[in-house]
Amino acid sequence: MSIIDFIRIVLRHWLLIVLLPFGLAVIVFLLTMNEEKTYRTSTLLYTGLVSGASIENPGNNQVDYHAVSNAFDNMINTIESRQTLEQVGIRLLAEDLANPDPLPKKRRRIIEKTFTTEETEQFSVAGDPSSTADNLLACLERDNCYGLKKLLYTSYEPYSLRSLKKITIRRQGNSDMVEISYKTTDPELCRRTLQILTEVFTARMRQQKSGEAGTVLDYFRNEVELANQRLTQAEDQLKEFKDTNDIINYYEETKELAISHKDLEAEIRSEMKNLEQARATVSTIDSSLHVRNDMYHISNRVLENRNLLADIETRLAQGSVEKDEKEPFARKARELRNIISQDVNTLYHLKTSPEGISQNVFIETWLENKLEIERSTAKLGVLDDKFRALEKRIEEFSAYGSTLERLNMRINIAKSEYLELLHSLNVTQMHQKNIEMQADVDIIDPPAFPLEPEPSKRKMIVLLAFIGGMAGCIVLVTALDYLDPNLQSPQRATKITDLKLVGAFPRIDKRRKEIDYPRLLDRTAEQLSSAVKLLHQQKQKTSQFVVVIFSHDRGEGKSFIGEKLAEKISGTYYPARHVAPQSETISAIENPSDPTTLQSACGGGDMSDREILILELPDLKHHLLPVRMLHGADVALLVARANRRWSGSDQQLQEKVTTIIGSPPLMVLNGVEPDKLEGFLGDIPKKRSWLRIRVKKLFA
Repeated sequence: MSIIDFIRIVLRHWLLIVLLPFGLAVIVFLLTMNEEKTYRTSTLLYTGLVSGASIENPGNNQVDYHAVSNAFDNMINTIESRQTLEQVGIRLLAEDLANPDPLPKKRRRIIEKTFTTEETEQFSVAGDPSSTADNLLACLERDNCYGLKKLLYTSYEPYSLRSLKKITIRRQGNSDMVEISYKTTDPELCRRTLQILTEVFTARMRQQKSGEAGTVLDYFRNEVELANQRLTQAEDQLKEFKDTNDIINYYEETKELAISHKDLEAEIRSEMKNLEQARATVSTIDSSLHVRNDMYHISNRVLENRNLLADIETRLAQGSVEKDEKEPFARKARELRNIISQDVNTLYHLKTSPEGISQNVFIETWLENKLEIERSTAKLGVLDDKFRALEKRIEEFSAYGSTLERLNMRINIAKSEYLELLHSLNVTQMHQKNIEMQADVDIIDPPAFPLEPEPSKRKMIVLLAFIGGMAGCIVLVTALDYLDPNLQSPQRATKITDLKLVGAFPRIDKRRKEIDYPRLLDRTAEQLSSAVKLLHQQKQKTSQFVVVIFSHDRGEGKSFIGEKLAEKISGTYYPARHVAPQSETISAIENPSDPTTLQSACGGGDMSDREILILELPDLKHHLLPVRMLHGADVALLVARANRRWSGSDQQLQEKVTTIIGSPPLMVLNGVEPDKLEGFLGDIPKKRSWLRIRVKKLFA
C-alpha cells in the first residue's frame, strides 16, 4: 500500500474519521464534568549517600557510583514496599479514628462504610492515634478482619495501598537529594501522608541497617570472646609447662647450656692435659727414684769393698799374708780399687742430672706433681659429674623444644586469630556507626499544605480522546481495506486469480461529481475493445469471430460490458452484435439431438463472416455449463465484480472452463473504485484541486 492509497482511504472515510472521534470527545467531556480536584505536595530529603561523611574511609573522596545507585534503589524500594505503605495507611486511618470530629465528610463516610459502630469503638482510642494504630495492626493479623483488609488492599480510598502507590520518588540529578511527592483529592491528607511516610521509611531503614550490622556485630563479639579464651588457654598451657620444667627463657637457657657445655669440655680437656703432664712428670721422677735405690746399694757395696780393700791392704802392710797368697791379695786389691772407682763414678752420675740439677729438686717436683695428680683426678671427677648433668639437661631441653614450639605455635595462631577477629569487630563497629549516620535522613523541605489544586487535565483528556479516536478510526479503516479479501483492484484480482486482465470498469457513484464517468467508461470500453480487436487480428480468421462473455455468479455486469463492447467495436471496427440467449436455447444448443443451432439462437438470418459475435452466457453457478458454446468460442471473457471474493468454487469453475477452451479465460473486472483504476488505466478523468495535484506529485 502506497501513501497515495492511504490518503485515498482516509479521504473516502473522512466523515467516519471525523464524527466518531468528535463523539468520543463529547462523551469524555461529559464524563469529566464533575471531576474532583487534586492537590499535590512534595518533600525534599537529604540522604548523604553521595557526599556524606564516612568514618570508614575519612580520607577517601572517590565515589562508588554503583554502590550509591544500589543504595538509592534500596531506599526507593523500601519506600514503595507493601509493609511501609501498609503502616502509612494504618497510621492515617488511626489518626482519623482517634480524632473523628474535624474529619471531612468523605473520609467520615469511608470509615462508616468500612467499620460498624462496635468495631469503631473497639479500635479507636480517643486522642491516642498510637494505641489506635496498635489495635488496627492487631486486627490486621486476625483472619476475620475483612473490613480493614478490604479497605487497605482492594479499595481505592486514600488509606489503601492502591492509592498510596501513587507516591512518586525521584532523585534530583546526581545529588544526595530525593524528592517525594503525592497527589490526592484531600489537601490535609496529602500533606499528612508524606509526613507519616517520611517517619515510617526512615525508621524502617534505620532498623533494617542496624539489624543487619547488629547481627554481624554480635557474631564478631562472640568470636572475639572465644578467640580470647583460646589464646588465654594456650598461654596458660605454656606457663604451666615452663613452671613444671623450670624454664624461664628457653632460647637463652639453651644458648647458655651450649656455651657451658663447650666451656666444660674445654676445661675437662685442659684438666686431663694437666693430669697427663703431672703423671708423665711423676713417672719420670719415679724412674729417677728407682736409680736412687741402686745408689744405696752401690754405696753399700763401695763401703763393703772399701772395708775389704782396707783389710787386704792392712794385712799386706802388716805382712800377715803368706808369700804365695800375696799376689792373689794384691790382685784382689787392684780389682777392688777398680770396682770402687767405677762405683764412685756411678754414684756421682746418679746424684747429679746431665744438666747438673740436684736430686732434691727432683723430689720436690715429684711431690708437687703427685699432689697435682690427686687434685686433677678429684677435679676431673667433679667435672665429669657436671658434664653428665649438663648433657642430661641438654637432652631434656631438646625434648622441651618441640613441645615449646608447638605451644608457641598455638599461641601465635590463637593470637593471630584473635587480632584478626578484633580487627573485624572494629571494622564492623565503624560500619555500623557509618550505617547509623547514613540512615539518618534530613528533611530539607517538609511537605507543605497545598493551597491550590493541580491544573485540570480535562482539556488534555478530551483532546487525547479525539486524537485517539481519530487514530483508531484511521487504523481501523486502513486495516479493513488492507485485510479485505475481495478482488478490489486490477492488480489484486490478477494476483488472486492468476488470470490475464484485459479490461476493468469503474463503479459509478453519482455523488462523486468530480469524476467524468462518461469519459472514464469510454476509456475502459476502448481498452477492452482494443484487446478483443488485437485477438481478432492474431486469429486471422475468415469466418465469424465469437466472443463469449460469462460469469460465475449473478449480477456481475455481463450485459452492461457486452453492450459497451459491441458498441465500441461496431463504431471503430467490424460489425459487432451482442446476443444473450435464454437458458432453454442454450440447453437445446448443447443437446446434440436437438436441431437448434447458434444461428437460430441468434435470431436467424445469415451471419456475416466479418461480424464479431459477442455471446453472453448465463452465470455458471446456477445454470448448465455450455460446453459446446465455450468450446466453439474464439475468446472467453470472465466478468467478475470487484466487491466479491474469489472462492474455491470459482477456482474450480475457472479450471473447468480452461479445460474446455484449452486456455485460461481472459478476465474483465467490473465495479472497481475509480481511484483503483489508475494503476491499470493511468490518471482517471476528474477534477483535482492544486493541493491534490501537489500531494500526488510529491508522493507518486
